[in-house]
Amino acid sequence: MSENAKTQEELLAKYEELRDRVWYQRHLRYTDSELIGLPIDILKGALDAAEQVEEKYADRTLYGKPMLEWDTANLRRLEGWMAAIMWASGGVAEDEDILYDT
Repeated sequence: MSENAKTQEELLAKYEELRDRVWYQRHLRYTDSELIGLPIDILKGALDAAEQVEEKYADRTLYGKPMLEWDTANLRRLEGWMAAIMWASGGVAEDEDILYDT
């Protein structure tokens, strides 16, 4: 095993970060017109969750770009990393079981 191999705890922490980042990118895609008519408690929950992600990852960068300035074009890369972590950590029984669209 490589000396750079990650522990299960490190893989889980990275997976959770990627999940937050994927959710945030998807959150940014909604337009005002798509939000009209949603219950207030759902809107408030989404805004609160987005604020928590912003606070948690505001100082993170990847490839020299602030994480929160990424656009949805990078969404597939994040999802791919999540799928790789699921596979490497034994989170799926077979390759075909990986949901690449989180």
